[in-house]
Amino acid sequence: MSATILVVDDSDAVVALVQEVLEREGYTVVTARNGAEGLAQVVSHSPDLVVMDLKMPGIDGLEMLRLLRGSPVTRLLPVIVLTGHMEVSGTVETWMSGAESYLTKPVPPHSLRREVKRLLSSTPSE
Repeated sequence: MSATILVVDDSDAVVALVQEVLEREGYTVVTARNGAEGLAQVVSHSPDLVVMDLKMPGIDGLEMLRLLRGSPVTRLLPVIVLTGHMEVSGTVETWMSGAESYLTKPVPPHSLRREVKRLLSSTPSE
């Protein structure tokens, strides 16, 4: 059975690109356009990994990450932050909030594939 990956980004182009790269690798991809939709997809699809943007309307990526880490059900869910913002303060805040990986846009497909494989192979079981 393939892993399910949730992609959360308010850019249709980014979602389409990430979805295509991951589906070519055999993963099942579920999408959301903002943090609120992303949290709903986590509940309904129980993904094995989340790839998400930081800057989104409503519940942004950092808030979504904090909510995931605050729940006993999702505290170990691996998260890759995929963002166009490369400020040092944003990177530090992302790590402190619990992201396992931080990639900048535009992300090369091989870098995304590598991080997804790395995180899925090292996901702890409860």
